Amino acid sequence: NKLKTFGLNAIPDGTPEALLEEVLVPLYLMHRYQVEATSKLIGGLDYTYKVKGDNQKRHQWITKDAQMEALNALLYTISPDQLEIPGDILSLIPPRPYGYGKTRETFVSRTGPVFDPIAPAESVVDLTFSFLFESGRANRIYLQGLQSTNLPGFSQVLDQISDQVFTANLPAG
Repeated sequence: NKLKTFGLNAIPDGTPEALLEEVLVPLYLMHRYQVEATSKLIGGLDYTYKVKGDNQKRHQWITKDAQMEALNALLYTISPDQLEIPGDILSLIPPRPYGYGKTRETFVSRTGPVFDPIAPAESVVDLTFSFLFESGRANRIYLQGLQSTNLPGFSQVLDQISDQVFTANLPAG
């Protein structure tokens, strides 16, 4: 788990402990660029800027297996066990002291001065779904499904998302 070594040693002595959140944010979101790259496989096209008469291969859709593997990887990023911040970490982050306002390295909070344990998960879910449902990608998924029954169509992708998101077991609390 990416949070196993997270603790008070992540900040220097004499630093307000609330600033642990600014160390937590990039650690919790360290996979954000991989999420973006993986999403590009879904409805993705392997292509070159082919010129008449050259030897380059024709463009082709990414294989169904590769697309479904990518989709499963993305859905794993939003599984409850991947989103949950352990209670021992939550207990380390006290309210922010006066003069230490929120920054772009903090999560949005709806709990006032208390660290909002849902905000990090919302960030990851929003990130994953914004890449997955980007309008161009959604259109390509639909188009590839029309062009070939061997490729996932938009309905199949939505069914897979629905199956994994709405049947996932929540962590025991």
